[in-house]
Amino acid sequence: ASPLLREVSAKVEAEAPEGSGPHELQVLLLSTVYQLLQSMYPSMKLADVEGLLNCMHAMYDKASRTLQAALDGEAAPPPAELGEAVHLRLEAMSYYLQVLFSLHDKLEPAAQAGTPKRGAPPPPLGSAGHVQLIAA
Repeated sequence: ASPLLREVSAKVEAEAPEGSGPHELQVLLLSTVYQLLQSMYPSMKLADVEGLLNCMHAMYDKASRTLQAALDGEAAPPPAELGEAVHLRLEAMSYYLQVLFSLHDKLEPAAQAGTPKRGAPPPPLGSAGHVQLIAA
């Protein structure tokens, strides 16, 4: 995790309401990461943006694995845990997509013009072209 993400996580945990459980902390972290990306994006390093987006995606992925394991009969989590996984998956997906759409809107027209055309080979992972492709 990036230093920024560790700092944000620690702050969320310290400022969370008394008695907040793991699910509430995850939802608070998602909301905080979303707000941070919305308000501070222009002044952030690319590594910090990627770290925060990866955090959101990791929460979505973890919730999806929980739900898929239940659907496949590999696990039988309690109904409350399933409900939390559904909620977290939807929240993470919603925030993640909102951020991606917002970042795409903030691209300059010249950067949008550089977005690879459909059917073109993908740019190398982690390159500037890859980041533009993800934002597009």
